[in-house]
Amino acid sequence: MRRSASFGPKVTVYPSRGMDRAAQSTASIPTIMTMTDETPRYQDKYTGAFLADKRHGHGRMDYQNGDIYDGEWVNDMRHGHGRCVYANEDVYEGEWKNDKRTGQGVYRFANGDEYEGIFLRELQGHRTYVMD
Repeated sequence: MRRSASFGPKVTVYPSRGMDRAAQSTASIPTIMTMTDETPRYQDKYTGAFLADKRHGHGRMDYQNGDIYDGEWVNDMRHGHGRCVYANEDVYEGEWKNDKRTGQGVYRFANGDEYEGIFLRELQGHRTYVMD
């Protein structure tokens, strides 16, 4: 494990695929890295891929409020398929765009109710709503 002040307390670097050992040993700037950032000012914990110092690729964020997101990131935002378990035990699994629930998804409420359908910037659109 390599530690670097510029990336936070814990950094693990994974070389790009297709690089031979000689290229890996001489590569000066990795393109993709996995990092855990437990910066005291945020108290959030992210473990996953980074690109150009931004969350990018698959990763998991444990938020200070108890929410947990596990899924795809693009340019430091939740983007692509992901699953978020909220502190109140609600669960959303589906598509994200620009850090918002957008596209096909399923929202399961802690009480057992379930919404399945299209989300548009966090708002529910065409749907099936199942109540217990």
